[in-house]
Amino acid sequence: MKAKFYTTTGMLIGAILLLLASTMNAQTWSYYTPQNSGIPDSNITSVAIESNGTKWLGTPKGLVKFDGTTWTVYDSTNSGLPSNSIVQVIIDSADNKWISFNEYGWLASFGSGQNKDLGLAKYDGTTWTIYNKANSGILNDTVGVIANRKNSTDIYVSYYSAIDGQTISKFDGTSWTHITNTTQAYSFISDMEIANSGTIWITHFNGVSKYKNSTWTNYSGNFSGNAVTQSVSVVIDATGDTSWVSSWSPVVLKIYDSTAVSIKGGACCHPDIAIDAANNKWYCNGQGSSLSKLVNDSLIAYGNPTTGMMHPNCILFDNGYAFIASSSGLGMLAISPTASVLENKINNNENLIALPNPFNNTTNIKYHLDKNAIVNLSVYNLLGECVLKLENNRQQLAGDYLQTIELSQSGIYFVRLNIDGKELCNRIVNAN
Repeated sequence: MKAKFYTTTGMLIGAILLLLASTMNAQTWSYYTPQNSGIPDSNITSVAIESNGTKWLGTPKGLVKFDGTTWTVYDSTNSGLPSNSIVQVIIDSADNKWISFNEYGWLASFGSGQNKDLGLAKYDGTTWTIYNKANSGILNDTVGVIANRKNSTDIYVSYYSAIDGQTISKFDGTSWTHITNTTQAYSFISDMEIANSGTIWITHFNGVSKYKNSTWTNYSGNFSGNAVTQSVSVVIDATGDTSWVSSWSPVVLKIYDSTAVSIKGGACCHPDIAIDAANNKWYCNGQGSSLSKLVNDSLIAYGNPTTGMMHPNCILFDNGYAFIASSSGLGMLAISPTASVLENKINNNENLIALPNPFNNTTNIKYHLDKNAIVNLSVYNLLGECVLKLENNRQQLAGDYLQTIELSQSGIYFVRLNIDGKELCNRIVNAN
């Protein structure tokens, strides 16, 4: 998960506790606030997911772990964290957690060294390790962006520093290697992505830069007929040679080889761009539309959440949903076709309840019949597959019913109850 360094917003994937829902562009939004979870602060600066599905969240009040049942908050009083002010958390292929900090905000600390030797922290589930300038090969304690290469334990960091702002440091678990871009002037890196091949893409306020085969290529100024400046977010395709970039201006760029294609968006502030599992590109900004999907080189708006989330700037995908973070809450949108259809069927009718929900493999489905009826009761996954058929055109008498169900796979499911042709639908979550 990427953290952008011009705001303190972020994202949460936690317990699925439905608070509000509305429909926009035939899509169902759900909204979440920290008052209904174990999050200690409304600003979620970063989120990362372990291989077993456990979520880790950065906040200004510590690092949060959510295993699907229990919320645990790590801070400077009960762990090896040197600060509660978490900027970013990422997880490598060995499930090590890597954490960066900033207690002053990057504008205050830039070039001043005011970061209390916080450096970079690692947590392997048992031991906390701090890497700083005094005890390691790290160049500067004002760590900026952290990134890692997929299926690797290699970690890359940038710096908020007038001296080291153009340098990236790579740590392979033993040695530090430093890569400095001397061919392009910029003060700090706003985002960084590492391709499987090792190619590095970075964004900065003077444009975009790529490091491949020990050579820097810079995309800035009027490049390929497009103004490439004030770039803040980058994602890359599977080859590592094509990047998608969002910027402070109302432009999304596709950059490949020696070409840049400009895709106009709406007015944007604090944007993010991300690619889902189906290779769709999604764009988020802080003004007007909060979420747009790139379709045939045009941005299709999915609407601004009616709850008025402030400055949404980060997107994360999981189990067919997009999670949109803001400084005042979290939005969740079903983006897979099946999830979208099923979400729009949810009616939260009191005649169809799952207890507990979320649950750990086993839960109870309760429903009520006002009169004798033909009943169908099924459970579907996000692919639209029926995983449980509990009742099939069964004649049932009026009254209360309880069905215990067991699901071995964690994830989001939908319970669908059809009573004489009238359908009820609710979302359930196996947090195992």
